[in-house]
Formats: sequence, structure tokens, C-alpha cells
Amino acid sequence: MASISAMAEAEYFAKAGFRDITYAVPIAPQKLEQVAAIMKGGVDLKIITDHPAGAQAIAEKGQALGITFSTMIKIDSGLGRAGIPPDSALLLPLATALSQPGSSLAGVLTHAGHSYDEKNIAQIEATAEEERLAVVTAATRLRAAGFACPIVSVGSTPTALFAKHLDGITEMRPGNFVFFDLFQAALGTCRMEDVAVSVLAAVVAHHPGRNHFLIDAGGLALSKDTGANKHAPGTGYGRICRPGDALPLPGLSVYDV
Repeated sequence: MASISAMAEAEYFAKAGFRDITYAVPIAPQKLEQVAAIMKGGVDLKIITDHPAGAQAIAEKGQALGITFSTMIKIDSGLGRAGIPPDSALLLPLATALSQPGSSLAGVLTHAGHSYDEKNIAQIEATAEEERLAVVTAATRLRAAGFACPIVSVGSTPTALFAKHLDGITEMRPGNFVFFDLFQAALGTCRMEDVAVSVLAAVVAHHPGRNHFLIDAGGLALSKDTGANKHAPGTGYGRICRPGDALPLPGLSVYDV
């Protein structure tokens, strides 16, 4: 299963042979024809929404295209970016709208992205339980009202690592979990030796007077993600290791790209 956040990613994974894909942000109605085209290629591409108007638009477009969109309801488990609370009065109207011809209710989904802001493992464990409980509560309400809710989906790397149990969960979607990175190491969810991907770059200049090296890798090769600095100030755009070494050299970081 692939969890993606852009239609270009969905098309890429579909071409690579993935047949179970979740577009894990609320769908914009103008993208539904792209979704339908990918589905017609034999892909189980699930979409999500968090508002009855969006659900109605999905069903109407499905009817117009002669296709049934597999749709999940986005639940907010504390991040506050998208989704409805598990006790929201909108939950059942959403389920009703998604149960019309043109759409089917596939389940509920959340993402505890706020787990990246926690200060210690105990806080991550508590967030993991809040994440689990949010979607399980929503699924329980849906089933009690007579709606099938086959998928109960959660996902973030910290909560995947430190959830004490996943009772009631059918799917976990951690992304960074596969390789880890400096953010995870700084957060304390992995060791530096666990980071499984690095970029091999050559030193092309050395300027002792400016106290820096120049390497042949920039923002495209390294990305411009500076998130690790939140928990490990001074990380910059990355840390420097010798080829084949797992631990960074002290005092060296990618200062600018």
C-alpha cells in the first residue's frame, strides 16, 4: 500500500505497479477525473474528505463518470490541520453522503503529525493512544449507526514505533519509518546508526579562511528540510559522515544550500 499526497505521486506509484493507494489529504473535486482515470487502470485508489459538501461532490462526480469512488472520512486526532473530531455531529451526515451511488464509505483515517512536536517517548506514547482512540471511536459510532467501516487507519513514524497497542486499527501508514532520518534521531525515536539513507557527495573546494568546504550537492540532492533543527540545533540541512560511516563527524553540518 502506498500513501501519497499529490496526484503526480499516485500516477507514479500506479505506473510502478502499486494497486493499493491512499490519497491521504482531502480531495479537491477538480481532481476526481484524475482519480477515476487511475482507478480505471486497475488501481484501488482511496480518497478522503472531511465535509458533507465534499462528500456530495464525490458522489455526484462518481455518478456522472459511472464509477464508485472509495472514500474515507478524515478524523482529527489532535494535529488540527484537517479532519473532524471523532465526536463531531458531521460524522454521520458524511457517512450518509458517501453511501450514495457514486461513492462508497471505505473507513476512517487520521495522522498524528503532532507526534513530531513531543519532547519525550512518554508523550509520544500518549499521542499514539490519542491517535488510536480517535479513529476507533469514530469507527464505533459509524458501525453503531449501521455503516460498514472496514478500514481504520492511523499513521506517523513516532506513533508507529511507540504505540503500546493498536486494538481496533486495521492499517498503519508510517512514512519516514522505512528509512528514518535526522529528525527521528533528534527526536529520540531511533539511533543515528538506524538512519538508512545518505547522499554521497564530493568535496569540490576547501576554504580554510571561511571555515567551509564546498560540495557538489545542493537543495535538490539534499532537500531543504531543516526540521531536525527543532530538536537538534545546529543540524542545518544535514550532518556529514565519512563514506561508509554511520555516525556524523563532530562539528560539521551542511550550513547552506
